[in-house]
Amino acid sequence: MEDFSLAPIGDSEIVSEVRILAIDDDADFREFLKVFLEQSDCRWAITSNMDDFRRAYQELDPTVILTDMIMPEVDGFEVMAWLREQGYTCRLVLVSGSNHIYTDAAAKLGSARGLADLITLQKPMHLTDLRTALGIS
Repeated sequence: MEDFSLAPIGDSEIVSEVRILAIDDDADFREFLKVFLEQSDCRWAITSNMDDFRRAYQELDPTVILTDMIMPEVDGFEVMAWLREQGYTCRLVLVSGSNHIYTDAAAKLGSARGLADLITLQKPMHLTDLRTALGIS
């Protein structure tokens, strides 16, 4: 299990109320996301497994969740089911490096089960699309 850490607030006041939690098994994508989020004015945590994701969810109280759809230990459908059990109300960004059929199916399933504010992205993605999906400037 890999520990996660919340991005520090630092000395300056955080302007944004955006709090982003991500789960992805791809180390390269996690590093890309880390570098990307370090340039934002939001709090964030990036995890690689469900145990760390659950802990970070409780600590961060995210306003946006990004989940990969295809992971070896847990998939995006299982993440969505767990979030639904938690009664989450934040934006959910579904990403996949595979065929868009996975994210499309997940978005349809999520909508049918009452999950709010679903967005899908394909890897690789444009930075402007990622910014918009995450709600950051």
